[in-house]
Amino acid sequence: MINRELLFLIGGRLFQIIILFSTMRLITFYLSPEEFGKYYLLMGLCTFFGYFFINPVGQFLNRKTHIWYKSGILGARLFQVSLYFLIASIFSIFIIYFMELGGWLEGVSLFWVLILIPFFIYFNSLNQTTIPLLNMLGFKGWFVLLTNLTLASSLILSLTLVVTNNTSHLSWYSGQLLGIIAIFFYSLFILKKTLNLDFIFSLYNIFTKQKMMSFFCFVFPLAIGILFLWMQTQSYRLIINKFLGAEFLGLFGVGVAISVAISTSFESIIMQMIQPKLYEKMENDGDFGNYFSFSLNAIIPIYLAMAFFVTFFSYQISNILVDQKYQTAYVFLMAGIWFEFFRIFNNYLSMIAHKFNQTKKLILPYFLGGLTMVSVLIFTSLQENYETYLPLAYVLGGGVGLIAMYFSMKKLIHIDFKIKYLLYPILLLPIFSISLLLPQSNFIITSVLILSVFGSIYLLSIYFFMRFYLKVETDEIQ
Repeated sequence: MINRELLFLIGGRLFQIIILFSTMRLITFYLSPEEFGKYYLLMGLCTFFGYFFINPVGQFLNRKTHIWYKSGILGARLFQVSLYFLIASIFSIFIIYFMELGGWLEGVSLFWVLILIPFFIYFNSLNQTTIPLLNMLGFKGWFVLLTNLTLASSLILSLTLVVTNNTSHLSWYSGQLLGIIAIFFYSLFILKKTLNLDFIFSLYNIFTKQKMMSFFCFVFPLAIGILFLWMQTQSYRLIINKFLGAEFLGLFGVGVAISVAISTSFESIIMQMIQPKLYEKMENDGDFGNYFSFSLNAIIPIYLAMAFFVTFFSYQISNILVDQKYQTAYVFLMAGIWFEFFRIFNNYLSMIAHKFNQTKKLILPYFLGGLTMVSVLIFTSLQENYETYLPLAYVLGGGVGLIAMYFSMKKLIHIDFKIKYLLYPILLLPIFSISLLLPQSNFIITSVLILSVFGSIYLLSIYFFMRFYLKVETDEIQ
């Protein structure tokens, strides 16, 4: 009998996928490639501040959540974290201004950027802190519900502003911000009610030498590493906008955005089941190592099969998810899905460094990946055939980062990666290659039928693979 909780989680994630894909269709219908490129640039700026200033603190919070909750001080720590988010948001104003002076914000209004982005950074950080806490502490239902409410409310408000105001990047961006703010306050109410937290507005006893050393030893190396990670994963937005313009960024960004929507849909379902147990096992080296290798050998073949599927059926996927004026973006979708495969693998490996408090080990892999990405993107952007070379350069940057991460993490823990399980996605290649014989039709119903048939085969293959895998491997982590 299928677990009811699992059914609820899958149902919630399917609803999330519908919202994400509906968003792609609607935003490409209302916004031109140039306007989408400008919106994508604004979101890229938000990810810069999120990666460098917010993400390291969030990961420290994840690691300490269970300890603080059991000690009864989680509410006080959340207030202290929110104060830090406020300072980081204000500081972002100065960095944005210097970015404008450097010519990296071509085509967007500095006035509105300086107003909207700090608000987005602050409230999105709070939203992405309170909601995942519920998942970390076992309230998966609330986590799924509030995540979907955030996406749905942001979509509805963006559509409202675009239809009633004007079809600009600022209207869509403002709607996203308003949706995040609305659901944050609701999630804060749910968090307090569900966990019975007392939000103590105090800075008492957090600036001790021992606590500050523990905090900075974890956060500072991670922040430096994640700055390089941003260079690897997000710097293309600024580079393409500066050298090739907002319109090409819009087309390239749509392909990448589809790949992100697909990959994160799979990743969120899988990591929601794996991550809490992985953090739980961090206190024991043996248990952590066994479970890490066990889960790694299960998820990598599934992600690889996903990359194969999206590559072969990128045209049909793009035909369904985006407006016709973005149809050529399917080429960039192919590059995006392989970069996403490398990113997911990279992120999972990086959890080893978090377990051993060796986040400084992340700096070199992220540096090599980021330096490679920025270098090859700038080089290919200056070439005459940049439409061909730039997607390949994007994939290359992701691959270099992954290779560097793998060898760096192997020094901390034995990674029992079993190549034999890669036979599963390889066996799917002959089936997926049938797509090469199919005509590229612009009729959406044709694309839906093709994806329904081959998508069903892919999903069934995951089911049978996991049955086989669990039967063979479960005994190793008992």
